[in-house]
Amino acid sequence: MEFTKKVNAVNGFLYRIPPIAGFHNMFIYYIEKDIACPIRARYNAVGKYKDVWLFDEFGISKTGGICDLENGTYNLDGTNYLPPLDSMTRDLYRARVNMPHPVQISKEEVVQLLEMLNKNQGSRIAWVILGWIGACFARDKILESGIGFPVCYITGNAQSGKTTLAKWLLKAAGFRNPTALGAKSSVFGINVLSSVYGNLPLWFDDIRNLGEEGIWNTVILGAYENAGDVKGTISRSLAANMEYKSGFLITSEFFVKSPAAQSRCISLVVDEAEQDRANFIEINTVVDRVLPYLGINTIVKLQTTSKDFMDDVWKYRDILANKGINSRFSQNYAIVLAGFKAMFADYIEETGGIFREFIKYIEELSGNNDIDVASGSYANELVKDIATIILDRQYKDLYKCGEDWVIKDDTLYLKTTGLYDLWRRYKGINNVGDYNTRREFVAQLRRLTYAKRNSNGTARIDGKIVTCVILDLQKMQASKDVEIQIIPDLLRSVDVTEFI
Repeated sequence: MEFTKKVNAVNGFLYRIPPIAGFHNMFIYYIEKDIACPIRARYNAVGKYKDVWLFDEFGISKTGGICDLENGTYNLDGTNYLPPLDSMTRDLYRARVNMPHPVQISKEEVVQLLEMLNKNQGSRIAWVILGWIGACFARDKILESGIGFPVCYITGNAQSGKTTLAKWLLKAAGFRNPTALGAKSSVFGINVLSSVYGNLPLWFDDIRNLGEEGIWNTVILGAYENAGDVKGTISRSLAANMEYKSGFLITSEFFVKSPAAQSRCISLVVDEAEQDRANFIEINTVVDRVLPYLGINTIVKLQTTSKDFMDDVWKYRDILANKGINSRFSQNYAIVLAGFKAMFADYIEETGGIFREFIKYIEELSGNNDIDVASGSYANELVKDIATIILDRQYKDLYKCGEDWVIKDDTLYLKTTGLYDLWRRYKGINNVGDYNTRREFVAQLRRLTYAKRNSNGTARIDGKIVTCVILDLQKMQASKDVEIQIIPDLLRSVDVTEFI
């Protein structure tokens, strides 16, 4: 029995003891793959694995065929698989994927669900999340096409309903509870989960530690392109982190600070003031009746129409890009639109009112996200701080006009020597005086769209060549951020008689 247990722990194991005596004979039967010892495949995965889908009670083949369990396995495209129930680490993460068998649901039920969600939330935010979940089912194809897959990030005040909304909508992927509560502060936990669930949305609820020292900026950047860090080991070999096989849904009162991470998110704000909660009980009933079947029907459909899905991504990306939306945001929201179509096209006409309303909503949302990221960027906040320092009487002798900063030819020159330490004093920040942080401070300023770059990063101030950050005031005035727009005029109003 011990031998059998050990063999059963790997792919290609004996699933029953052959009716023979002796260890040697058992071993030979295993090696020779005798007919008395069928081989089955064991994978620590649920959802999509390569070209098939593995669920607890049934699998889905390449052609979208449903195969139920038979003698403890299901045969998909000629391979016998064990259900993930037998191989997942349920002691660590107890979330199950309760997907039903595909069944027909009526157009009336689907339209009723969309209208109720829209009325309850006071916006089409739930439609966006459903579109994102639909796209999750084709996440592998999206990444194969060379573009990233966005993280869905829901923020809102405490008790604003973001957790309730997530619970409702994740039923489309078979989840009945947050997937990842045990992994919310552990990179190891996040990596384990995202490697177990393929092409499914993982929900990280009420996450913490979102400051610059937090892990979530790094996780979002990695999940967007499925790019894990590669690190050296003590034996001088390379060890890569686990793949991010799932889409990430995050609900939190806080949002990530990094503009790079923000641009890789579908960022949504839940506002309790807009909601009509009188419908909660009825919505619960409709969600339970409709969403799981919508989800599984979408998965089966995408098994055979992945090319059509990617064609829709490119089509919607062009539509949004032609509206003047940033290329990354047009790409992210095109994925949502393609996911929405994949989930609802069998019930709603693409040329109909609901689809047109949703496309218009996405255009507004993606454009606003673009502006929000630009106006909330870390570097822009630094510029606002520096302008405040320059204009504050308390600091005018510490960072002097004509010696440390000047305006010439509608260009602002900021001497970098001493600027970081002064900013740290202004912000009341201590214990961050290391070289890397100082260097990053200057690097952030030089990345601004209105920063001028030269090969040396230097300029002449007060007759001396000094290292500078150089900002174009006219481009600042054209910024989407109103607080940045007004800075040039405020600085020009300063006495410039000492400028050289």
